Amino acid sequence: MFLALVIAATASTPLNQIEAEPWARAEALVAQMTLDEKISMVQGNSPAASKSSYIGIVTGVPRLSIPDFRMNDGPQGFRVKPAAYAGTTTQWPSGLTVAHSFDPALFREWGQAMGNEFYGKGANVQFGPGVNVARVANGGRSFEYLSGEDPFLGFTLVQPTVEGIQSAGVIAGAKHYIGNTQEGLNGSGSRHTTSSNVDERTEMEIYFPPYEGAVKAGVLSMMCGNNLVNGQYVCQNNMSMNTQLKSWAGFKGWVCSDYDGTRSTLAAANNGLDLAMPGPPSRPDYFGVWLHDAVTNGTVREAVVDDKVTRLVYSLAAIGALDKNNTNQISNDVTSDAHRALARSLATQSATLLLNRDSFLPLKLDQLKKVAVIGMAADGHKGAPIYGGGGSGAVVPKAPVSILQAIIESFGRDNVISDVANDIDQAVAVAKSADIAIVVLAQSSKENEDRVTLALDQDDIVSAIGKAQPNTVVVTISPGPFLTNWTDDVKALVDFGFPGEQEGYAVADILLGHATPGGKMPHTMPNVWNEVDMALRQYPGVPPRLDAPNKCSQTADPQPNPPLCSPTNAYFDEKLEVGYRWYDAHSVVPKFPFGHGLSYSTFNFSAIRVTKTGLNEVDVDFSVQNTGSVNGAEVAQLYLGFPSSAGEPPKQLKG
Repeated sequence: MFLALVIAATASTPLNQIEAEPWARAEALVAQMTLDEKISMVQGNSPAASKSSYIGIVTGVPRLSIPDFRMNDGPQGFRVKPAAYAGTTTQWPSGLTVAHSFDPALFREWGQAMGNEFYGKGANVQFGPGVNVARVANGGRSFEYLSGEDPFLGFTLVQPTVEGIQSAGVIAGAKHYIGNTQEGLNGSGSRHTTSSNVDERTEMEIYFPPYEGAVKAGVLSMMCGNNLVNGQYVCQNNMSMNTQLKSWAGFKGWVCSDYDGTRSTLAAANNGLDLAMPGPPSRPDYFGVWLHDAVTNGTVREAVVDDKVTRLVYSLAAIGALDKNNTNQISNDVTSDAHRALARSLATQSATLLLNRDSFLPLKLDQLKKVAVIGMAADGHKGAPIYGGGGSGAVVPKAPVSILQAIIESFGRDNVISDVANDIDQAVAVAKSADIAIVVLAQSSKENEDRVTLALDQDDIVSAIGKAQPNTVVVTISPGPFLTNWTDDVKALVDFGFPGEQEGYAVADILLGHATPGGKMPHTMPNVWNEVDMALRQYPGVPPRLDAPNKCSQTADPQPNPPLCSPTNAYFDEKLEVGYRWYDAHSVVPKFPFGHGLSYSTFNFSAIRVTKTGLNEVDVDFSVQNTGSVNGAEVAQLYLGFPSSAGEPPKQLKG
């Protein structure tokens, strides 16, 4: 079951969720600080971070027993920098992958397990979860974000994730706030230089709810993105930071910049940024000497700095870090059999069965004498398996299990043949010689660049193999939406997203029926590239004129108060028509719709009842019965339509 189906109007989160004692302790400690001590806490200490091997360090105040902030990536596990520490953390399924489950309980487990590993490595801040709503199908970092293409899904799933991380004594950091919807395509529209030009209604209805959900869950930090919103870098955008996040949503934690997000001293300090990362010398000294000078000359009030430091110290108090010093070391190996089992379970429960002709799956082990496993992504020795994405979301696994390895363990080495499919004719011959062909397709994805194609690597081999071998199953390892123009030639298709280090075992569990797939697509699967017909002005955006002054650059201007720069402009002309909302509004049938996912079992919905419980609340109750012959789980999805006068898309997920 997805969640209790209670529909309510969104509202600002009140201060009453903030514990009075931690906030009061923070205020009392800040009152004892010198200005120099306060300034030292609102900017990263880059040399200390390099020495420690953490991604970020913020110096505490030892004389007041305020510990350092030890920060680390990322949104689906602890990313280690030194090669010597590789394989000392679990490579979990990515955020978007777990979102296939639509299951808040799984997100709580995932968050708590990640938090425990961060704590076990001495970190007290996790740069995660990633929560941005996917605007474009080919987003380079979409795999990190648990919202998929739906704001309500993100609003719902971020809450148990934050609660799980912070229950482990680690500050969760929701990111990348806000409008950070693209990485850049073929050198154009870089997130560092592009302004997301979006109207207030669209921003609040589509892109803000996951952050509101994080606030509701008591998230203690957020990371603002490297992008601009409506012409102003978001980390110094007063509307985005002070008004929408801190005033309207009632956020009482701190906001740190993504590592190229701080672009000034005065605008950033006065407009809501609390912590400039990573700090000099790798970035300009915006919140160091320049901020100290601004306070001294009165252009930034000391009360503004006090508020920033209070938010920071409050977060330490809230997780217990003022009372219990975490002495764990970054070199610790925090992997365990329990976490490997959980990673396998998460990957299995997130698997999404898109196609299953003639109930071909699950496979019957005793009826198959020879199994062919085909594709570069299947073979952990001769091939190039993909378990997760790149960039700050990357995690190096200790002992990843390839799909070929798991299939051999299941069927026996003598019963499995394989081919990496460098030669299509040879791959076809291998497939024909077996009773069944399992074709594995994959595509990597990473920070700083959007995908230039939605076709998975080697997808040109599928039709040839499927026509030669009628019993062909396709397994996909995907970072987001992808094209499936070959489905007429195969029996079954199962998508696993980026399942992490237990990929092989999860695939074997599903194909052999040890587990029943129950995942649903958190994004729409298109028929063609750019099916939503975005114009250049929408994505990747319109570059500044050749004669435009002061073009925006990835490199920050090293002066305290630089002039506004001229960005690439990405216009959100589609407004509310994001993802499946566009397909419904334009009566276009996708290849596979948002929320689609089959099962080995069948389910019956009955006795639906709608009860008004308040002015803006409705309870929807119904019965779900498993009418099949195997155990399985079903996701109940509730979509609402609004009167045409409301100007909303035809239907929207609301439960």
